[in-house]
Amino acid sequence: MLLSPDAVVAVPVAATLAYATYRDLKYRDIPELTWVPAAVFVIIYNAYLGRYEPIHTLFSFLPAIALLAMAFLDLIGGADALAMLLIAVAHPSFLVLPISLLTMAFSVIPPMILIVYYLILNLSHKEELNRLACVRGSKKLLLFMGRPLRVRDYLRSKFLFLLTVPSEKGFQCGVSADIDIDFEQEKRIVIDALRKGVMSEDSLVWVSPALPHIAFIFVGYVISLFIPQDLLLSLFLKTR
Repeated sequence: MLLSPDAVVAVPVAATLAYATYRDLKYRDIPELTWVPAAVFVIIYNAYLGRYEPIHTLFSFLPAIALLAMAFLDLIGGADALAMLLIAVAHPSFLVLPISLLTMAFSVIPPMILIVYYLILNLSHKEELNRLACVRGSKKLLLFMGRPLRVRDYLRSKFLFLLTVPSEKGFQCGVSADIDIDFEQEKRIVIDALRKGVMSEDSLVWVSPALPHIAFIFVGYVISLFIPQDLLLSLFLKTR
């Protein structure tokens, strides 16, 4: 039995996302060439079959375009945008919703859950947050984007963004959009503050994990592939 076009392109895309997930989890670094082989294959294959119908292709590319814009603004990693772009060129045809849109929708669920968790956690530590002396920046975003952690635990951690950078006058507070922050450099700042007596190992700092979003995209993509578009169509027609 012949495989459907979506099944054919799904194999190289899923394999690429699996490898990118491994790289992201272990190194937080994904070479740009990672995406090229699968992209070349799916573009040639889909072009041969004439699957790049303008309207559907445009809608499939919208999530990738949105992520590319965010990547240019340094709000997300470029690998996230390239992953979504690969999915868009691989699946330009759809019956109800683009695979790229479904993938993006599923991929944002874990970060949204984390935001709710941080809000609940920070409200339970409101006294500590109120005592936090921010000489620059605002504490408001810390409610949603980070959690408190003892300095000793932070120094043993990996892949954590420091949202409260210590200084002799207080903390520089805020959520940075810089995705290329040097984690070890931030730890050296904290170690230097310890040596100067600005803070102790029991002091609290607010941190946020460098989320491996490629993993969320990978899982979201797999889920999207197994959602029957005819089921979505029937649900859509029932709501009308």
